[in-house]
Amino acid sequence: MVFFAPPPALPVVPHRIVPEEDISVSEDLSPGVVSSGPSEMILAQAVIPEAQTAVDVNDDQITISGGQQAGANLFYGFEQFNVPTDATADFLANPSVQRVVGHVTSGEGSNIDGLLTITGGDADLFIINPAGILFGPNARLDLPATFTATTAQGVGFGERWFSATGENAIQELSGAPNGLGFSESSGAIVNLADLSVNDGLLLAAGTVVDLGSLRSQNGTVQVLSQDSGTVVLRDGLLRLDLAPADLPIESSGPVTSLADLLTGGTAEQAAEITVDGQGNVFLANVPLNAGDGVVSQLSGQSALVAAGNNLYLPGSNLTTNDELTLVGEQIYITDSEAQPLTLRAGERLTIQGRSGIDVLALYNDQTVIAGGEVLLASDGEISLDAHISSQGNVRFATLDHGQTADFISLYDPIISADGDVSFGNYSGPALKVEATGSILVDGDITITGPDTTLSQFVNWESIGDVSIETSQFGFGPGAAPSQVLLDLGSGAVSRAELETFLGLPAGTLNGLGSGTADEGSAIATTFSAQTGDTVSFDWNFVTNNVGTFAADDFVFVTLTGVTTAQLADSNDLGLVSNPDSFENFPRIGFFSGSDAATGLQSFATNIPADGDYTLGIGLVRQTLSNGNSVALIDNVLPEPTLIADESLLATTPALILRAGETTLQNMANLPQLNQPDLNTDFVETAMGTTPASITVNGEISTESNDFEIDGGSVILTAPGAVTLNGNVNTRAPYSGNIVITGSEITAQQLNAGGGFQNPSQVVLTSTEGNTIVETISAGSGGVDISAAGLFQATDTFEASVRITLDPMEDAELIAFLQAADPDAFSQIDLNEQIQILIPASIAASPDAGNGRIRIRHGAAGMTASNEDYDIEGTGVVSSTPFFVGPNAENVTITINPAMSGFQATVSGFTPLFAAADFPTDASGTNGAIAQLTGDGSLATAFFNEPFVPDIPVGPEPPVPVAGVPQTPVPQTPGPQPTSPTSPEFSTADTDNLEDDTEEEAVATNTPDNLLALRGATEDCDADELTEENGVTRLSGDCLEENSPDNQQSVAPNEAPEALSVDSVRHPWDSQSVDAPVDEAPADTVSLKP
Repeated sequence: MVFFAPPPALPVVPHRIVPEEDISVSEDLSPGVVSSGPSEMILAQAVIPEAQTAVDVNDDQITISGGQQAGANLFYGFEQFNVPTDATADFLANPSVQRVVGHVTSGEGSNIDGLLTITGGDADLFIINPAGILFGPNARLDLPATFTATTAQGVGFGERWFSATGENAIQELSGAPNGLGFSESSGAIVNLADLSVNDGLLLAAGTVVDLGSLRSQNGTVQVLSQDSGTVVLRDGLLRLDLAPADLPIESSGPVTSLADLLTGGTAEQAAEITVDGQGNVFLANVPLNAGDGVVSQLSGQSALVAAGNNLYLPGSNLTTNDELTLVGEQIYITDSEAQPLTLRAGERLTIQGRSGIDVLALYNDQTVIAGGEVLLASDGEISLDAHISSQGNVRFATLDHGQTADFISLYDPIISADGDVSFGNYSGPALKVEATGSILVDGDITITGPDTTLSQFVNWESIGDVSIETSQFGFGPGAAPSQVLLDLGSGAVSRAELETFLGLPAGTLNGLGSGTADEGSAIATTFSAQTGDTVSFDWNFVTNNVGTFAADDFVFVTLTGVTTAQLADSNDLGLVSNPDSFENFPRIGFFSGSDAATGLQSFATNIPADGDYTLGIGLVRQTLSNGNSVALIDNVLPEPTLIADESLLATTPALILRAGETTLQNMANLPQLNQPDLNTDFVETAMGTTPASITVNGEISTESNDFEIDGGSVILTAPGAVTLNGNVNTRAPYSGNIVITGSEITAQQLNAGGGFQNPSQVVLTSTEGNTIVETISAGSGGVDISAAGLFQATDTFEASVRITLDPMEDAELIAFLQAADPDAFSQIDLNEQIQILIPASIAASPDAGNGRIRIRHGAAGMTASNEDYDIEGTGVVSSTPFFVGPNAENVTITINPAMSGFQATVSGFTPLFAAADFPTDASGTNGAIAQLTGDGSLATAFFNEPFVPDIPVGPEPPVPVAGVPQTPVPQTPGPQPTSPTSPEFSTADTDNLEDDTEEEAVATNTPDNLLALRGATEDCDADELTEENGVTRLSGDCLEENSPDNQQSVAPNEAPEALSVDSVRHPWDSQSVDAPVDEAPADTVSLKP
């Protein structure tokens, strides 16, 4: 991105033109030297005719007559052509003349600071001076038709070229102008005036600097900076899409430099231009070169602004009813605090930079970039730091074939379209795209940080450590709890800063608490109220400084002229310990059950008199300590703390794509008119789907490796399909949520989990069709899937879990491992950890929340519901039951060498199906569904009957268990997993979740987790404990049958007399059903309550 910054060693002289000593200024032609109007001598010097042109000077009137007519063209020639201030240059014509062409041959530039008119006909006026043209601030146009000012060396008429300075066969120039030809030394045009016409207006030169305004009531405004070559004209319009012809005439004569034009007479009033002693010209300290263009203000039915080199729009105001097209090699668009930027087109706004586009327009709240459609086209880098709105499509495209183009941002991009939006790769801060139509991203999206230019709250300001706390961020405040969180973290500010922010006298906060206010955070808003109005809000003060009397944190309220009062402090006797108060607010989940809170409280007061008031709510720390306090604020009246998409963008590196919206939050008001398009060299392609959809053909990343930076949420909503052809990663110490809603959902890996104390969640809702993903990982927010059709997790990632087996808690898992590899299991010391490698499809890592996994799908399946899992199939779209992997047929136990970290590794699990073989009519997961608790334990759920068709081996059916409902199991189509036998499923506790290491074969960006085991095992009982030399061993039937040495394994604790399961609980049961062990069938499921 290029900024308008001064070149090194160049003195910055703002707000004026600076003529240096070695640049001469002609006082004779300076309109400012005569205060009572131009004298006859000045007028006589101003316009010097040649050939058949006659000039008559009468007072301040310059009448131009004679000339040579060829068909409908009337040519006037001048050695010099200038119009002083208050003078009028009147070109005489006749009704047969359609075009009056005045050309200057001497090589001296024209200074026009008076009025140009035509008398006797409704002709167009052309002023041609290759040396350069300056329109002073008093220049005016009173013309019946169009006006063209150009420094072109030649003008095409039909098949002939007219030379502005050479010999011409005038009678052969009877056609309409169809081209402009520029030499390498073509002069410049500088406009400081308000040039206004009823019809078309065209300025074309080697360099055009417009610091005035250009207006056309009913026509097209065109500005062209062309340093050399030719361009095509058709019906008075520049055609940049047509191949230009060669200029067959030779250029001749000197050229007035841009510096000479700018430092002569009236140009000194231009505030944005500086000229150094070497004649170099700078716009806001950026050098202007041949082919550059600058446009300040423009309005018309339509407009084309084109530059052969760079195009600068510094705080420009360009407005059209129809098309507005901006073309350059590189386009720079900016605003400032003093000057807003306005680019507003009733129809299409095209910004076309051949090498790049740079938009930095964030400094003024009045800046508008809007169009009936908006197109940013470039084969180079597009950098967008602005808010764009469109009443049609918004597209980022390349020039060659109209393919999607990439764009980047440094600070703040928001796109709002009443149509479709399409772009390629994006990299930059938090991004929001909203559209009534579809959204196509033909590349990767990489979010690098929050959008720090946005306010967290509407109509509120904040200072210190202030954020948004919500249990389900992404749904909006109307659908989920969301509150303002005041914290005393690293962002807290000093007492003095707080008092200044709240408008309080110095020392006010020392009057609260123990009188030693140190630092804190606050929010504030100013509003108008009437006598008797109520100001109120709800609050909850939470602290882990209970009993630490030296650390007296407090929460307070201040209202202008009414009150400054403490609400609560950390030593209040009314604080109550309640660990469940914050389970839905994971970012304050570090508060434990021993900490305390006031609970939800309310504050209210009445306004004493009509007026403006400032309400402030703050949190203060008085003495530094190891503890912390927070305050949650909600339901503020009369000025609510509105939390919108911008709140999320301002605080986290979020991505929000909303397609098919009925109401757009970020639209500008635009006129609705329909006029023909202007022509450029861009070739566009169509895009659009019904209903509106979202397609991302690349990766989405809002992840962060910085502990201080959260991962950003990804929110994608559409009434049509949501298709993600790349992975989504929001992983961080505090990962962002993934929330996707569409008629159907197709995605690859959705990675929002990993680590402890991670509050992230994944929420997928397909309203009409299937939800098909590869894998899902989430944090304590869990996984919530609602699929009207099938739900499928078709792939797996390798989870690595370290676990110390407990014979009481892990009896079934122990039995499974004994049966899977008796010899190796007999060597395991249960006092030491083992490692289990297992392919998983879904995993949640609960810590501050419960990490529940909920799946609703349209295939068959019994309800399975407990505090950890809630899975239910409606059977609406398929009768095939729900599958859960992995396959455990080939599980082995490897005893590792000493000092390897784990005494044994369990591996050999495989996905149920090859990726291409997953049944098309079934819901399920190819690997395990895992829930990992953040305290290091693993809540496994080895489900069987609710999900997998029970295909008996042999003729004997399973033996029923008294009190346990039996479920018919339909036959499964497609490839069949191996039928399981008992014992198959278990629950287990782990001591620690294994961190990924280079030595372990653990998939990148996947959490360590475990859920389900599948596969054939032998029936066995591990029910005998012995102890020898301090080693406790576990033995049973399997070992006796399979191990000739009857080797024993080791248990960590003194065991009960029997380890057999005395309770059978199916996942769909709300209560356990007691059953004697010897009556339990071989294929029952035992789950921990």
